[in-house]
Amino acid sequence: MRFIHISDIHLYPPNEGRHSRLIREQLISYIRSKDYTADELLITGDFRHAKYQKKVSQIEINEVVAYVKAIAEAAGITEVEHIHIVPGNHDLDRTIIDGRKLAWIRRKYDAANGRFSKDELTLLKSQFKYFNSVCNTLYGNNHYWKTRELHTYRVLGDTVFLYLNTALTHHGDKDRGRLVIGNDCLDRLLREIAKKYPDKPIIVLAHHSPDCFEAHEKRAVEEILQRNPQVILYLCGDAHEAWNRRVNTHIEIMMGCLRQERTVEETFLYGDTDTNDYQVHHWVREWEPYAAADRRLREYFPAVSDSGLDNQPSLQPSITIPIEEEGHVFIDTRLNNDVLQWVAAGKPKEITVTLEVEKIRKCSERVAQLQAQIDKGVHLSKGEENEYTFCRKEIDRLTEWAAYKKTACECFLNDGLTQLYCQIIHKADFLDMLSRIINYDPGGSEYHDRLNSPEYETLDFTVTRDDGKGEYYFKAAVKKQMLWDMGLKPDTLMIDLFFMGFKNFTVEARRDIAVYYYIDFGREIFWGDSTIATDKHATNLYAYRVGLH
Repeated sequence: MRFIHISDIHLYPPNEGRHSRLIREQLISYIRSKDYTADELLITGDFRHAKYQKKVSQIEINEVVAYVKAIAEAAGITEVEHIHIVPGNHDLDRTIIDGRKLAWIRRKYDAANGRFSKDELTLLKSQFKYFNSVCNTLYGNNHYWKTRELHTYRVLGDTVFLYLNTALTHHGDKDRGRLVIGNDCLDRLLREIAKKYPDKPIIVLAHHSPDCFEAHEKRAVEEILQRNPQVILYLCGDAHEAWNRRVNTHIEIMMGCLRQERTVEETFLYGDTDTNDYQVHHWVREWEPYAAADRRLREYFPAVSDSGLDNQPSLQPSITIPIEEEGHVFIDTRLNNDVLQWVAAGKPKEITVTLEVEKIRKCSERVAQLQAQIDKGVHLSKGEENEYTFCRKEIDRLTEWAAYKKTACECFLNDGLTQLYCQIIHKADFLDMLSRIINYDPGGSEYHDRLNSPEYETLDFTVTRDDGKGEYYFKAAVKKQMLWDMGLKPDTLMIDLFFMGFKNFTVEARRDIAVYYYIDFGREIFWGDSTIATDKHATNLYAYRVGLH
């Protein structure tokens, strides 16, 4: 069975821009040019952009359905029954249920039971008027989502397509990691499929990766899927990046979006379950094969075509970070690919980070030019002498800066526990943290502004090794409102915050604290002033006793 998998269309022409239009237009011509004929088109949610489209508009629904049909027709699909869709978090009305009610439903939910009450289920399903309208427009009023209890499935040919609504409790970015989906329904559907269609493979379509589920719900869902070896693929989206990994007995493949935004990946997947040939394509000014993503897929499916790959046989545990002249990270295709390969390979230890600092390059070139004049006996003007001296000092300063930033990045990348505790999961999370570590200047105005800001509370942390052999201190500025929300007043902050003592801190606050820590710790290691620094690669923020003093 050949298929095309796309996700996160986010179609809203009035707010798109040139690149988004090109991405969508060229996708159709690219599919035709590659002669990609498919049996099924699989779309894993987010048909609209809820930020701009808060009301249900039939005109906008007609536009997105027309685009979906155009993709299908480009792949040779002429019947709408071969188009498969699930809802995303942008495809619901977030005003139906207020935040307190939603929080109450989540708190009441028991993953061991995996069920919502009848009233809760009715309320949660009532949010999806937009998605239901998309289904009605695409399929007519009689379709597979019409009679579902919560999740549902269809059998086409030799394949079972299992559709999950994972967006039930997703109203905002902070809800990732707290989603619950009603796992009992999933379990009952898989039992029914195993009884009726024991020999057919199952492809699961969902908007979210289980990584976005609440911890107990994630464990329950993964256990349910593990007990059903018929499940071969779990296809999803949401994170706006290409990602794949093996989870127990199935492969999880995530696709990016079809809308241009900063730090996102525009991707689609062409797959063939009969030949195990799976190819990812991404848009970089134009559509092309995505070599880094395909390389990982080849480890799962040796039959994956080598077409378009750069034939690098194995992962090199290194990440190159380009630094613009202003000192900020430039997230280019190479950096995206390096981080993707490292994450997809299981985050191997002893990762090497290389910083390519544009200002060092320019200063080095200028110094070389002026030195060549000196070597030829040419007298430099006063301005050239000053420039020569300035450039040499800049090279020394930036080389030292790059060295401790490199160390800080390597410490972070080797710190699995902190990544877990700060919910740093996907490629975009790692890129964000690396950018913050590089961009943040502990001697700059932003640092001092935060330390002196009335909106922030400066916390003095101490890090002590469990064997008592080393101690380390660093400062972190945390928003006072967050502390008040936790019930911690500034005059009562003399508390022990070690291991799970950070559990009440928001994810954003944990990441802020981690950024301060790695920057300061990188400097300590570079200058050799810390006794803890002797075991650099064993270091992680939450493995040590970390407290306020």
